[in-house]
Amino acid sequence: SPDAATSVSLHDIDTGLVAHDTPITVAGLVVTGIAKLEGVDYAGNCEYTAWVQDPAGPPPSGIKLFTLGPSCSPTDRGLCACPFPPLTGGEMDKVTELNDVLTVVGRVNVWVPPGTFVPLHEIVVDSLTKTGTGAAVTPAVFVNGAEFAKDSSRYQEYEGMLVTIRPS
Repeated sequence: SPDAATSVSLHDIDTGLVAHDTPITVAGLVVTGIAKLEGVDYAGNCEYTAWVQDPAGPPPSGIKLFTLGPSCSPTDRGLCACPFPPLTGGEMDKVTELNDVLTVVGRVNVWVPPGTFVPLHEIVVDSLTKTGTGAAVTPAVFVNGAEFAKDSSRYQEYEGMLVTIRPS
């Protein structure tokens, strides 16, 4: 079927080998950033994100997970309120512990943020399955933080990955 999810690597997604809107499955991903409320979209839906990395993958092998949640609820002050994970009722409620291992099913989203020219990649989540706990991701270590300036080659090469920058 045209919507069957293809098993791919994060490296393939991050390097553009997997096209925008392709249905995918990625296994063995380690949580490096737990689920959080990112904001509210133009239609009033709550937006949630988390970060995962393939600990065995070559750079770049990290990615943002994205999902829409419920519509935000108006408050008595006219603001809009969204539930925080793990109380959203959605898939991101499963992403609450660093170093958990996940299998992710979703679609690739490629976009270029305003004011930049580097395409960024994310997975729009359909489902998440926790397959393990206690996995570790070792950050790549660098001594020159300037290498990670916006739109730089390292910024793109290590997209979505854990890095440590230490003075020499």
